[in-house]
Amino acid sequence: EIHDAKIFEKDMLARSTVFLMQAVVLSLGVHLLGEGRRWLQGKTILVALPLLGLLALTAYLPDHFGAMQFFTAAAAVLFLLFAGFVGRYVSEDTVWLFNYQSAFAVVLGGIATLILCLGLCAILASIKYLFGVDISGKIYGDVWVIGGGLFFPVYVMASVPRDLNDQSPICAMPVGISFIANYLMVPMMLAYTAILYAYGVKIIVEWALPKGNLAYMVTGYGSIGVVTHLCIYPIRETGTRLLRFFYRAFYVLLTGPLALLAVGIWTRITDYGLTEQRVAIVLCLVWLAVLSLWHIVKRAETHIKHVPLVLMLMALVAAFSAEKLSVQSQFARLQTVMQTAGVLTEDGRIVKAVKEVDFDLRKNISSIIDYLRAREQLALLQSWIEPLRGSEYLKDIDEENFYGCKERLSSYCQHKAQTSDIMAAWGMDYVNRWETVD
Repeated sequence: EIHDAKIFEKDMLARSTVFLMQAVVLSLGVHLLGEGRRWLQGKTILVALPLLGLLALTAYLPDHFGAMQFFTAAAAVLFLLFAGFVGRYVSEDTVWLFNYQSAFAVVLGGIATLILCLGLCAILASIKYLFGVDISGKIYGDVWVIGGGLFFPVYVMASVPRDLNDQSPICAMPVGISFIANYLMVPMMLAYTAILYAYGVKIIVEWALPKGNLAYMVTGYGSIGVVTHLCIYPIRETGTRLLRFFYRAFYVLLTGPLALLAVGIWTRITDYGLTEQRVAIVLCLVWLAVLSLWHIVKRAETHIKHVPLVLMLMALVAAFSAEKLSVQSQFARLQTVMQTAGVLTEDGRIVKAVKEVDFDLRKNISSIIDYLRAREQLALLQSWIEPLRGSEYLKDIDEENFYGCKERLSSYCQHKAQTSDIMAAWGMDYVNRWETVD
């Protein structure tokens, strides 16, 4: 990309990059799985190959990048957190210590890579300035690519703990981190919990629905809360009274905000349909609800490794269903809005608008078509578009790629129909999603 080398056609370069980045993570996870289960190297490779084949299908088979790649990447990273401990009993101390040391390796690897790349760039810049040597700016890009794409992952993999059965006691937390946990993170999390409960009381008193952005607030609160709960594990019995209370009661306290989240996201889905972002929020809701129920009902059977395990399984389910469900939901919503606008009859025939359609209806129709267009799903509208293909707005659009790119791996196609042209053919003006007034 830096040197404009035309090695790959279409978007193969982007797909290959995404695949290789995910494959490095997945391969490391399978390697840890094999080490933990004491497999021979041949067996580890036999397990890895079909998994890498499935991963390649998710990168190269779809017509475009979307939710699938996001969720598969998330699942691969989550797999790393417990791969070495699958199918066998290990103490929570062992799992915590492994992930702590691995996270520390990532941080140190990032710092080392930053120092290496900045140092090399400074050396090159000095040579160019002092000796007048012509050094292309592309070389600096090469330095960062090699540093981030080779040095960083090799450094991290070399620093991942080799002993997956380390029973040594967890060392004391550094004073600075202990201070942050005891006197900053935990008090702020409890204060935020109180705010969410107060908002819940306000909703009940006023008998009003939660605000739309509450979903992001609660998922952020719950996710940060889970991470905080995991991080303070070593000082769960020696920390301040507030910290000890938070460690015992967090999952019980979480049930109230989760109820708010359930009501809020249900309202948004009912009003505006599913999208991949809302699927992700539902995913977080289910994940947090399962963890809370597990800790409340069967606290003695909970284990640190279950936290990423549950989320990884849900991410895998979402990877192969989120976009499909969202497209179906938005298309069904579009039918309803089009009928309300009077441009779609009950029997599914398209009729051109004869009078001004309400601004909010036009905005909804525009945003849904934009959504479908971005996901190469305009063909769903074919029966509504074909009767009007002779319209002045549609007749000059490339015939072959009208509904999307026919050629595989061509997500950069610029010839498919524009939302504004489709709307104009239906007798309506296009409304950008950011417009607030007509």
